[in-house]
Amino acid sequence: MPKRKKSITILEARYYHNDNPTIDGHAKMIVKFCELLKNDFNINLITTFKPLYNEVKNIEGVDSVLTKYDDVKDFKDIILESDIMLLTKPDYMFYHPNTYVWIQANYASLESNIEALRKWSDNYFKHPYIKKIIFVSPVIEETFLSKDLVPHDKSIVIPNWIENIEKKPKRYEDIKEFKIGWVSRLLEEKGWRDLIEALKDTDIKADFLGDGDDLEKATSLKTSLNLNNISFLGFVKNPIEYLKQNASIFVFTSKANYEA
Repeated sequence: MPKRKKSITILEARYYHNDNPTIDGHAKMIVKFCELLKNDFNINLITTFKPLYNEVKNIEGVDSVLTKYDDVKDFKDIILESDIMLLTKPDYMFYHPNTYVWIQANYASLESNIEALRKWSDNYFKHPYIKKIIFVSPVIEETFLSKDLVPHDKSIVIPNWIENIEKKPKRYEDIKEFKIGWVSRLLEEKGWRDLIEALKDTDIKADFLGDGDDLEKATSLKTSLNLNNISFLGFVKNPIEYLKQNASIFVFTSKANYEA
């Protein structure tokens, strides 16, 4: 008789931005969780974020539900039937005595969030229902540990999901056409405007990958400045592969304090 697979309920409940047209990096991580865990666990996803639901609903072996934030409480019994609950925010951790919390990168901006994080630490992270606290990098983990915000015995770091890295980049003289690659949501805090300003008096080509609230504003600026060397490609399904094939360098211009 085959061994019974354990079940995981992933809860991604957001107060706002649930009708964004495109998926964000935070939700992409959850998609990756589903892809990595589906063979070893029975996975249920409960989310309020429509782009995430649209991505996960097509993953074989993963059951997904799209709901409203105020209705998450109606799924309490389903959550309690699972062996594990995985949270991206600890709001509903009291539902399940075997809860794992995933710490987002933006929680690491301690200078602006330290008092709020200390309250979370006392109320959530150190609660006995929280079994593991998952970090996306050793740097963010160490940031929390150095401030005594999480217990050492609960802290773990996810593996690096980059499957392979080119041993050697192309030599500069072998690059036929120099081109900059930029990937993010098009928001002011991501610094897209700064890169455009830097390129406007040059003939350097650049591809901007990503959708967002500022896409129309960015394309209008491109037109007004007559920047034929810049292209806005919108949402690209596999941006890493696109960059590998088309960009000479990747430029990251975010001004968000949790990223830069």
